[in-house]
Amino acid sequence: MTPGHLIPSPLDDIVLRAEDDFLTGLFFIDQKYFPSIPFARRQHAVAPLIQQAQEKLAEFFAGERRVFTIPFRLRGTPFQRRVWTELAAVP
Repeated sequence: MTPGHLIPSPLDDIVLRAEDDFLTGLFFIDQKYFPSIPFARRQHAVAPLIQQAQEKLAEFFAGERRVFTIPFRLRGTPFQRRVWTELAAVP
C-alpha cells in the first residue's frame, strides 16, 4: 500500500497519496471513510507531485486559486466514475 503524506491545512491536517505520477487520494484525518493507510507526520523526501499538490492547496486556501491541474486517478465502480465525471463538469 502506498503511504500518505501529511500536510497542514486551515481546515485540519490532510493526507495526500500519489501513485505513478497521479494523485490517488486526499483525505482529512478522522473523516468517516479515512482509509487505513500509513502516513508520517514529518516527511523528509516528498515526491514532486505531492509538493505541487501541497503548493496548489495552499494557494487555494489563501484565496489565490480556483482551478487545479494536478493529474489524478480515482478508483471506484463504473457508476462512481460516471458520477465523478459529471461532478467535474460543474463550474
